Amino acid sequence: MNYLVDGYNLIGTMTSICLSDADKELKLRQFIKQYYSPFNYYYLIFDGNRDTITVEQYTYTTVIFTTEDQSADCYMAAFVQQKSGCTSVTNDRYLQKRVRRHCRQILSADAFLRLRQRRREAVSSPVQPYSSEIRWLLGQFQA
Repeated sequence: MNYLVDGYNLIGTMTSICLSDADKELKLRQFIKQYYSPFNYYYLIFDGNRDTITVEQYTYTTVIFTTEDQSADCYMAAFVQQKSGCTSVTNDRYLQKRVRRHCRQILSADAFLRLRQRRREAVSSPVQPYSSEIRWLLGQFQA
């Protein structure tokens, strides 16, 4: 699944990264890195205030800084028209309405973070086998 993430929107929702932090974009990329999978790809879009669009590509992630005359919201709205079927992550209701017909799913930043937390908990707490299964396995190896 492709996730199109409004970067500063997501950072503003997180408790572990502050918007005033000088390395906030890098920290968000490191946070997303925890969830790398060959089935997920993340586009992190930031308001760049730069002369040209800057694109940085990493494993399972592309970081995009927009120009000073284009907001991340405008970039995302145009992006989903070219790459439909993605999941958009933003708290901006106006943007949510603009991308609704092109996106598979629209998540608020809170919903995205809750989803990531549930997936982490599911992976970090494996199901314990029953004692009968353990006894059977031990019997198989002792025979």
